[in-house]
Parts: sequence; structure tokens; C-alpha cells
Amino acid sequence: TLGGIDCSGNQLTALDLSKNTALTALYCNNNRLTGLDVSKNTALTELYCDVNEMTSLNVQGCVQLDTLLCNNNLLTELDVSSCSALWYLDCSYNNLTSLTLGNNENLMYFSCAENPMLPSVDTSGVPNLIVFYEGIEINEERFPDSMFRLILAYFYSMDSTSRQGLA
Repeated sequence: TLGGIDCSGNQLTALDLSKNTALTALYCNNNRLTGLDVSKNTALTELYCDVNEMTSLNVQGCVQLDTLLCNNNLLTELDVSSCSALWYLDCSYNNLTSLTLGNNENLMYFSCAENPMLPSVDTSGVPNLIVFYEGIEINEERFPDSMFRLILAYFYSMDSTSRQGLA
């Protein structure tokens, strides 16, 4: 069984892992990828495809995906509605005009900051969202005041090792 692949920082422009259906983790950040389709990688739990040149990302069918970092790309749309295990999503610094979260009860940590063409995000199907980086219109009742948002932003900016045991 293939566990994970780390091909970060290799100037890759394309990556086809469709035959690696048992893949659980993919680290392909800091490349020159223009698109990525992991829809056949249904065992995938972690995907780090940030800092690329991607205009498309297909994660449909990745029901076990719990961590997705696709920030710092050129994405115009993103649909994570089928990623029912997703709890951490960073899609900031893209060109998003459409973001579909769907009914995602596990999503807790989320950033879509610096997507100037994204006017709003429907979070009505995301009842457990506790961290959100500001930058677009959202249901403010979940984030009662600026101090609360500041503390959550600090928590969100820590690496995963520092966060362990805090949530």
C-alpha cells in the first residue's frame, strides 16, 4: 500500500496519480502544476498542493480528505462538497469566484482570504466552523468580536504540531 508521496519543490508542471488509488497523503506544493485531479484517489486524507500555478483542482470523491491546502494558486472555482471528512481548508490567495462547501459538518478551520472576486461564501451547511480568516462576507454571529477573531487567527496560523492538544 502506497502511503504518501512528497514531490514538493521539484518544478513539476503535471502530475498523474489516478492509478494510485490507495494514496493517503500527497505533498506536491511549491511546484509549477497547472492543474490537479485527485478524484480517483479516494483514500487521500491530506493534500498539500499550495504554491503552484493551478487553475483547476478536482477533489470530488475524496470523502476521506481531512486536510486541504490549495492556497497561493490561480484557482477560479473550488468544490469541496463531497469531502465530508474535511476539517482544515486553506484556499486563500487564489482567484476564486465560486466556492462550494456544501454540507460539511467536520469543517472547523477555513481560510479563503485574498480572493477579491469572491463576494461571499455560504457557510450554512458548516455548523462547526470555528476559525475563519476574514476578507469576505460571512455569518458574523459565529465570530462575536474582533478579539475573538484575533485569537482564532493566531491559533490558525500555528503549525499542526503546535496545535495538537489545543483543539
